[in-house]
Amino acid sequence: MLSLNNQPPWQAKTEFMEFQAKLGGNLKAYTYEVMRVQPGHRVLDVGCGPGIDTCGLAQRVGPTGQVVGVDRDEQTLADADQRAQEKGVAGWVEHRLADAEALPFADNTFDGCRAERVFMHQPHPEKVLAEMVRVLKPGGWVVVLEGDGETISFDLDDLRIHHILKRAWIEKHSNSYAGRKLYRQFKQRGLLDVTVEQIPFGITDLAVARRLANLDDLGKRALAAGWFTEEELRGVRTRMEEADAEGVFFCQVIQNLVSGNKAEV
Repeated sequence: MLSLNNQPPWQAKTEFMEFQAKLGGNLKAYTYEVMRVQPGHRVLDVGCGPGIDTCGLAQRVGPTGQVVGVDRDEQTLADADQRAQEKGVAGWVEHRLADAEALPFADNTFDGCRAERVFMHQPHPEKVLAEMVRVLKPGGWVVVLEGDGETISFDLDDLRIHHILKRAWIEKHSNSYAGRKLYRQFKQRGLLDVTVEQIPFGITDLAVARRLANLDDLGKRALAAGWFTEEELRGVRTRMEEADAEGVFFCQVIQNLVSGNKAEV
């Protein structure tokens, strides 16, 4: 398990997103395909973080295209610029500090827009989607990949403990139910050919679950809220560690990949 102890927040964020990307396998590339990204396209990645996707998209659009990533973390954007330099795509990749609810671009600027696990952190995700649609060219595609906190589940015999951990995760995020809302929000923005694909993600390694779901933090939150006693918290940790040692640990979450096309004028 990778340790984040004593790391600056921006460095921890970069390592966490790199860790997610490795576990996701070909999922990122699949989202680019759903966006219909072509050489020469100009595309936008909202919540680009350290540039994992902007660099991946740059390989698709090539030097005749352009990729723009926006984020609200300056140091993470510096990481993104460095990554683009290392990947040899800096000439057609730009990373900008911006508010996702007020994108600094003119209407009808991009051939495609995407966001991945961003809406759960947004207090007003409908405004973010409205901005993505506004800056998208007619005929372009919006793609959003997002989970739903209600689908998080742990293989625990004590369902009360399971529901407490889920509640702690849900209350930790601004918009934990983002994934289920996307279909309605896409339709309300007037997008066409709206499609939802549900992508299950199962974890059979406790160290990975600790990292992705931040299980230690969830336990601390539940304890502070009075949902757990110290004894119960020690007990659930012990049960998870025993299951992991036996090779039977399991938890899962469902992600929704939603895409839509902006109507031609």
